[in-house]
Amino acid sequence: MASPEVKLFGIWASSFCVRIELVLKLKGIACEYTEEDLSNKSQLLLQLNPIHKKLVICCDNILASEGKEQEKAVTEFTNSLEVLDQGLLKDFRGGLPVFNGERRGFSDLVLSCSSGWHKVLEEIAGVKVIEAERNPTLYSWRSHFFELNVVKDTFPSHEKLLSYAKNKREKVLHIDTSLA
Repeated sequence: MASPEVKLFGIWASSFCVRIELVLKLKGIACEYTEEDLSNKSQLLLQLNPIHKKLVICCDNILASEGKEQEKAVTEFTNSLEVLDQGLLKDFRGGLPVFNGERRGFSDLVLSCSSGWHKVLEEIAGVKVIEAERNPTLYSWRSHFFELNVVKDTFPSHEKLLSYAKNKREKVLHIDTSLA
């Protein structure tokens, strides 16, 4: 059997890594996935990325804040989602479940990057981020997109993401309080 065309180094919790993995699967491109331990990076990762020696990781303000600061971050985030939803409704005329008809397009992949995290953020912040009434286009798209088998097989489980986010949040909040 031939070796895969692509080698993908990632961390399961990175929405950017998951996006790349999903694109490869949708395109039918075989890849060899290597899970990286960010505290003990592999020699091959260091060799292939000698300048930065890291993967791209994103930590949202909602995870890294508490109280009024978190409320402000949630409000800013939900306001941004409302603007996005209104733009999608205008540009895509009616909230298609998959933006490019039956084919998965760039918009699907960009939105999928963070969509797995929305429910985690909702649980941590204790507030709904995407709702059918407030964000009908995003809500419809997310509901349909996450029912696709390739998406279910690629994205980490909600429980795994939630556990990861809670641990990250604890560390970030602990660092902030110890510096004060």
